[in-house]
Amino acid sequence: MKFLKIANWEKFQHYKHRNPPWIKLHIEILSSVTWVSLDDASRVLAIASMVVASKNDGCVPMDASYMQRVAYLNQPANFEPLINIGFFEKLQADASALLENASMLQAHARPETETELEKKDICSPDGFEDFWESFPRQRRGSKDKTKSAWKAALARAPKEEIMAGLAAYAKSEEVAKGFAKGAAAWLNDDRWTTNYNFAPEKKPKGVESEEHLKLRKEIMGF
Repeated sequence: MKFLKIANWEKFQHYKHRNPPWIKLHIEILSSVTWVSLDDASRVLAIASMVVASKNDGCVPMDASYMQRVAYLNQPANFEPLINIGFFEKLQADASALLENASMLQAHARPETETELEKKDICSPDGFEDFWESFPRQRRGSKDKTKSAWKAALARAPKEEIMAGLAAYAKSEEVAKGFAKGAAAWLNDDRWTTNYNFAPEKKPKGVESEEHLKLRKEIMGF
């Protein structure tokens, strides 16, 4: 099955792992090419597509009847006007995972939480989005450069090995002290192969260290 991705999706969805997901409707959409150039049916489809895409990292299936059902439209979706003005980009992805996720939109709404939830990576089957979201945020740098570095890194090591190295890096003293390396540079230097020193766990406030507890017992005589 063919899929479409909304162009510049990151602009609309800043909190993609919230449940329910969030999207942002900027007031500038009213003066955008998408809004001004299209008829009402295409405008409704654009907004409905954003809602469906919020569950799938900006992707919607290029299936007119399916989109009519899942978005409760009055007629089958006509994607062509939105493709022609650049609202959509065409791509290929795994159909089963996307349809499974999108079908949840018809379920009853659940209370919103701040917890970020794991979900299937539909628009990035090579795992890049998982890497990007997991990398320490202090100095991630350019996403485009990191994506190129990620593709090159996959030619040198399997995704699982890189992600395991990233998990260790995220807990390292280097990151804890604020010296996080840029994501693209981290990949280009094969830093997933580094043996990192883990940062010591921070004790909750008010909890005595073993050394202080021993000293206090000696002074108090118990």
